[in-house]
Amino acid sequence: MCFVDKWDADGVTQVYKRDERRARKRHQCGECSRTIEPGETYVCHHGVCDGSGWSLKSCMRCERVRDALDDEACAADLIVPLGELRCCLRERAQAHGPGGKW
Repeated sequence: MCFVDKWDADGVTQVYKRDERRARKRHQCGECSRTIEPGETYVCHHGVCDGSGWSLKSCMRCERVRDALDDEACAADLIVPLGELRCCLRERAQAHGPGGKW
């Protein structure tokens, strides 16, 4: 299951930050694998979990989708883990069909 219970997520994030940035060079979206071009705005999620640093860059299209899914999932005490957006969209479509509710 891609969605996880927000009270039972693996690992403990000691530090988390979300920065909106403008690309100076090409990056790859960690959700859809699309190239983020120089000059394009993207979001960098970064932090420390269980003592190890991590980061994920996400294009603005994926961020908008994540925000919409998070709004719905929150009502069911679920979260969309970073890097699992595609899986969560597929899971939601299979379980509920287009426009379905939780």
